[in-house]
Amino acid sequence: METQGSEHYESIQFNLPCTGQAHFEIFYNDRRYVEPHWHDSVEIISVLDGDLSVTVDQQTYHLQARNCMIISPYALHSTSSVSGNNGLLLQIPLQSFSDYGEYFVNRHFICDPLTQDPERQRDLARVFELMTGIMELEESGDPVARLRSISLLWELLYVLQTRFTRTISQAVLNASQKDRERMEQVSTYTRLHYNEPISLEEIAGELHLQVNYFCHFFKRVTGITYLQFLNEFRLAKVYQDLVTTDIPLKHLLERHGFTNYKRFRKLFYERFQTTPNVLRAQKGQNSKEQKTDTGESDSSDVPAVS
Repeated sequence: METQGSEHYESIQFNLPCTGQAHFEIFYNDRRYVEPHWHDSVEIISVLDGDLSVTVDQQTYHLQARNCMIISPYALHSTSSVSGNNGLLLQIPLQSFSDYGEYFVNRHFICDPLTQDPERQRDLARVFELMTGIMELEESGDPVARLRSISLLWELLYVLQTRFTRTISQAVLNASQKDRERMEQVSTYTRLHYNEPISLEEIAGELHLQVNYFCHFFKRVTGITYLQFLNEFRLAKVYQDLVTTDIPLKHLLERHGFTNYKRFRKLFYERFQTTPNVLRAQKGQNSKEQKTDTGESDSSDVPAVS
């Protein structure tokens, strides 16, 4: 079990033939903001209690207890929970399905976690049952129970493939592969240099693209601009340090690449509907700095309107 501030989680790996390395996590009092990102795994999120906001391809879903979300591989997504939640996360690499033929690879996962369709609600309820079943077996401490949890994982794979996918054409798949290769370059460069000034000319040059073409490409693939992506990445880093350290806010902004405080506080409020001071006070990390982390009056922590 790993701990971060008042939050902690258990991380479990399923190393199975033909399933790659499925990754299962149990979260307790999770209050993180995970910046927009993508990966090569189908991801299933189940909320046990509390609330969680999940944004997938620019659509935000506000999940509560017993809600499940299924996210397709390479879909741009982010998660946040200011008030906290207990939940489960399972990531299954796309490669896990390849041993069963192209039919299983050329599929796109679709899910509306808040659907009102009774049949879809039953499908999602089954996913929730399987996820919580795996959790209960893993927490039992019985080594034999692992056999049963593995069988539930196999059943979950079956449910996902038969109830939550649609076919992708080979042409779309080929085009997506090229996009993913470019996006991986963008992601790597951003992770390494996010706390430095990054111009559009600089990031476009990493892909050997003209600026206008890069901007069009990035917006087409992600639905947001690169500047929005970069700011969300920086915002997630500041948020995490706010709730886990006592470092003054002005130093966190310098550490994570924000040079405009007014711009930062506007983005922060838009994302979390609160201010850095209030967030930090709620987490009990730094009660002595509730007035301000920047040396300004409390009124300076109100979101800017410009």
